[in-house]
Amino acid sequence: MASRRELIEIARRALRHSRDNTTDSAPDTLEISVGDYRDADIWNLELREVFRRVPIALALTAELPELGDYKAMEASGLPVLLTRGTDGVVRAFLNVCRHRGARVCEPGTANARRFQCPYHAWTYNDRGQLAGIYRADQFGAVDRGDRGLVALPAAERFGFVWVVLSPDGDLQLDPWLGSFAAELESLGLDQWTVFAQDELPGPNWKLVFDGYLEGYHGDSLHADSLAADSIANLLVVDAYGPHQRLVFSLKSLLSIDDQPEETWEPTPHLVPNHILFPNVSIAGSWHDLCMVCLVLPGRSVGTSVTIQTVLTRRRASTKREHALARNFRGLMLTVARDEDYPAVQALQEGLGSGANEHFIIGRNEIAVQHFHQQLRQLVGGAVTGG
Repeated sequence: MASRRELIEIARRALRHSRDNTTDSAPDTLEISVGDYRDADIWNLELREVFRRVPIALALTAELPELGDYKAMEASGLPVLLTRGTDGVVRAFLNVCRHRGARVCEPGTANARRFQCPYHAWTYNDRGQLAGIYRADQFGAVDRGDRGLVALPAAERFGFVWVVLSPDGDLQLDPWLGSFAAELESLGLDQWTVFAQDELPGPNWKLVFDGYLEGYHGDSLHADSLAADSIANLLVVDAYGPHQRLVFSLKSLLSIDDQPEETWEPTPHLVPNHILFPNVSIAGSWHDLCMVCLVLPGRSVGTSVTIQTVLTRRRASTKREHALARNFRGLMLTVARDEDYPAVQALQEGLGSGANEHFIIGRNEIAVQHFHQQLRQLVGGAVTGG
């Protein structure tokens, strides 16, 4: 949670924008080539230079709360297995048997101390070591120490399991997060609980993620869901290197405008969205319910998958708490699955029409601009200002 002093300053900025009919803005518009969203070479470059090199928050601590918990998933085209060993340490591996390359366990979450390949029954322990070879006496000599699951660099901090999706990668989390580390730590997500998790198929991962970075579409696309309570096209944005904190304002914020600042309680009127570059949104964490969205490239340039997780600050135990969490999950599914994603899928279908060579990103879409500029820097490309 931000300090009271910072919350007051954010509320002050938002109220000033409301009075002036403004928002945090970039100096100019920005043009993005349509090819950035449909070119397979660019997509492969992003996989190689971003998703296989930088620390990616692949899971929440809350998804692996007990010793022996594991999560198997596909991440940017790679089969990944996350385990919490009996020593409490979270590790990451390629979910690939070292005998003939079969997937060791199916995608999902469960609890296990051993993983058995379904093809030839080789088994591995929760630390990735080769623990058993079926009919070892008949198989022949195997250096078991050299045939464990291939490890990926991993660390658990700030309520996330961070992984570099390359066995020879270097997970340097402190320089990667920089000053954003303190912001993440203040959220205390390692103490939250998973209420529900849903997977949403989508188009190109950047088309999807752009939507998490602006409120410009709020009144039109979310007229029947969010627009009634939110001030559309009003954002307070702060950048922390490649990462960002976006703060949306509810219309109820206007009720404190004529009150002395020392009496303000801004939190109920502000909705933060912390953006972990390149692909994670943490929305609503200053309240008792929040949504974490992990957007991953799919198996082709025009596909993606979003893992949408609803968290509760405290484990829901009463009927009222369960009802609040269910309603929140329902609203988030309505907003993303039923409103945002069909609209973005339509964008994908229009990319090849030739109607546009470039998309223009507005001054009011400052967080979208920052995201694309940071992405271009990371892959060594160039962005042309409009």
